Amino acid sequence: MCDTIQTFYVSNAENIQELPDVCYGSSNYVTVWTDLRNGVDRLIRAARITPQWAVLDTGIVVAQNSSYQITPVVAFDGSRSLVVWQNLAAPMGIYCRFLDSNGQPDDSVITVSSAINSSNPRVVFGGSQYLVVWQEYTVTSQIAGRFVSPSGVLVGDEISITSGTANHVSPGVCFDGDKYLVVWSQNQIWGQFLSSAGSPIGMAFPVSVVANDQADPDVFFGEGNFLAIWSEFRTDYDIYGNLDAQVGVSGSNNGVSMAGHVHPDRTIFTDVVKLVGMYQGSVTVFNVLGEKVDILRRGVWDARSHPPGIYFLSCENGYAHTVIKVRQ
Repeated sequence: MCDTIQTFYVSNAENIQELPDVCYGSSNYVTVWTDLRNGVDRLIRAARITPQWAVLDTGIVVAQNSSYQITPVVAFDGSRSLVVWQNLAAPMGIYCRFLDSNGQPDDSVITVSSAINSSNPRVVFGGSQYLVVWQEYTVTSQIAGRFVSPSGVLVGDEISITSGTANHVSPGVCFDGDKYLVVWSQNQIWGQFLSSAGSPIGMAFPVSVVANDQADPDVFFGEGNFLAIWSEFRTDYDIYGNLDAQVGVSGSNNGVSMAGHVHPDRTIFTDVVKLVGMYQGSVTVFNVLGEKVDILRRGVWDARSHPPGIYFLSCENGYAHTVIKVRQ
């Protein structure tokens, strides 16, 4: 539990400090934020914080390549921290710069994307290189990515993570030691696994299938599981989460009826799925990697013929998406 008595200033400079992010380095935390202390320029500033709550810096300017910098994010590679942000004034786009172990800017500013409609960057270190993701608007908003090496070299070409006519916004990204998971909002929360080289693994899949407005997702990997979180409107906007990206048995909804069971270790699972009152000939079953594994026959899927794990059903006409958990 956080000790509320130990709340302390990280920066109480004049005017506005906002949009913070934080990571942990070799011996200190590194936090970054947008700072308007001079009343004119919004610049990304950084400070190191010890585990004993001592703030070591008053706000180091990360870069001065624009007068309007917002939405900074930061990650650590074991030696240096990489700060990524958006420029809203020339030169517009997504940029990044390293900080050394003393919190000082290291090397030059790197242009990740010079597209003027790029925004909402996120970053994760994937063991050998960083993956920066962001949303980019042309006719619609799509999620793109780019690798950055620990030495500050852009690796490969820009990665197109989403496509199509829907708007894909507000990405989040994490790494599990083998592959990346990118999540985003397209009214509901969706995800896509990427290999360590940036290639898609399977198809994009729904992280949440509830038909409410969902936005601003993020995702983190720890203790063998993915945890996705997002904001969702039901009676008002609240925060929801989903462990393992997709977990649990969705009850009878959208014309789907399932036989749910409780395993001795208290996990919930299913073994038979029946569709009721909807077009039954176009429902495809995917595994957690987005790979097609079956098509429902006569409106019934016998999950007992498949390995334990997470699956989801997708109706071709878009009427229903249902997540199930199978365990034998």
